[in-house]
Amino acid sequence: MNISGKRLSLVIAVTLTIGLVSGLLLNASIFPHGIVNAKDNVLVFYERQVGNDVVTGQFLIGNTITDIGENETRTRWSTNGTYVNIGWISLGNATPAVTLTQLTTQYTRETATINTPFTYGSHSSFNVTKKYTFTETVWLNAAGAHWAYTGDNNLYACAYLQAGGAALEWNLNDNVTVTWIFTYSY
Repeated sequence: MNISGKRLSLVIAVTLTIGLVSGLLLNASIFPHGIVNAKDNVLVFYERQVGNDVVTGQFLIGNTITDIGENETRTRWSTNGTYVNIGWISLGNATPAVTLTQLTTQYTRETATINTPFTYGSHSSFNVTKKYTFTETVWLNAAGAHWAYTGDNNLYACAYLQAGGAALEWNLNDNVTVTWIFTYSY
């Protein structure tokens, strides 16, 4: 069987096209755009006074990266821009959403401790931690991670303080420690 150069080229082109389209369709059905299996990355540890006892517990929760937080990631890491620490954690009330620029109501925002970033190959990770001790009774349901101490338009990510988002009552001398675990691949 003698196949001419044009026919051979056509057979190869059709085979490659079928393979490419099949691969794209398979990839789209396995990894649909916009669906991410995010891991929980916010650890909330609490200590509560109950009579003479201290009750402790913890929650591990996922966060929502805001639109402005995503933009910060894109412009600062992917273009070798100036890196600004995500070094402040706020407590307040909000429903985590990509459109937030600050918590809906903010009770406090304080400087957090940032551990030394860890880099391995194309992966980078760091933790941001803040412990709060309450001086009054408040009801709070959310935390925010910020790149500025005050003001609006610097909320990188937000998360509930417990699964489901119900507000928790915090009383005098209760403590809550929020640790944000940020991991990036580039």
